[in-house]
Amino acid sequence: MKPSALLLGITGLLVGGAIGHYATLAFSEIPKRQTTGQPLPVESPTRAFAKGLIVRAALFEGVTIEEAVDYLRGQARTGMEIDGMPKPYRLNFVVVDPNHKAMQFDLNLRDIQLDQLCERIAQVSGMTVSFDSDAIVFTPLSN
Repeated sequence: MKPSALLLGITGLLVGGAIGHYATLAFSEIPKRQTTGQPLPVESPTRAFAKGLIVRAALFEGVTIEEAVDYLRGQARTGMEIDGMPKPYRLNFVVVDPNHKAMQFDLNLRDIQLDQLCERIAQVSGMTVSFDSDAIVFTPLSN
């Protein structure tokens, strides 16, 4: 094989590859990153910690929100030392229900993350839940 033919073949491959690459870039749609100027929401440390705790069984029959929260307090107790807090570390739970609007409820769940369990309890009891920086807070739904 002549060297000029080999050089011509290699050049053709390179040119063809470059044309194919640029054609692919030109006709493929690359999603643009949305920039709204708003900072991304930051997950509260309380919610992040609650996501890491699994409640093995949540069996509630005709309980009030206060009884459910007492159960959650026990389930959220851990043997870890966190940020200098002594063992056992506990999550803070707050129920704000001055007019006693929360309904009694039944709930039967197994192997669920604590944050999801809190959301489910709030839903079935007619409350909302928020994960503040220092507590999980249950409040009545606004009308």
